[in-house]
Amino acid sequence: MKQLNKITDAIGTYEAPENPIGLMDAHSIYINLFHNENQKNSNEWKVTMSVYDENGNRETYTAGILNKFEPARWFRNIPQEYREKDFYQDFLKHRHTLKGFAMDKQASAGFFYSNSIGHESPYNTAYAYMHKEKDEIPMVGIRLWDFYWFGEMPVNTYKTGKGPDYSAIIIEKPKKGMIDGWA
Repeated sequence: MKQLNKITDAIGTYEAPENPIGLMDAHSIYINLFHNENQKNSNEWKVTMSVYDENGNRETYTAGILNKFEPARWFRNIPQEYREKDFYQDFLKHRHTLKGFAMDKQASAGFFYSNSIGHESPYNTAYAYMHKEKDEIPMVGIRLWDFYWFGEMPVNTYKTGKGPDYSAIIIEKPKKGMIDGWA
């Protein structure tokens, strides 16, 4: 029997038996938020997570944030016996606490999928959630079994073309020329 770890993040405490994506060994992780305004048949907001290993190989995971959040629709890829687990229920509670705020984007979420594998294999143990208060920058959370992050998404000042509107660095790769951590 596997030992379950208790993980506490910005929205609650949940049990985490394993890390299905393997981010604990990541060399660097970047989060991007795209605002796909006025795109037909698309999520208005999309979160991508780019994970690099020490050799520079990149794996990208994408979570389309539901335009209109409906718990039944969000849970459709989750087996019935797991839906009451804190890992999922914490987001519903978090969303409920935000109901009284003036929002440009109500709290919503979407499950990650690997860009190399495709939509056929969503990680139902990995999701992104977001909300945007009126006239503020978006807040984004990432929740995996044993990796989490929550924070403001700064405006991407380097945006070109269809690049992300907001970007954050979760783990920054070491800079060349550093010796033992000293610049």
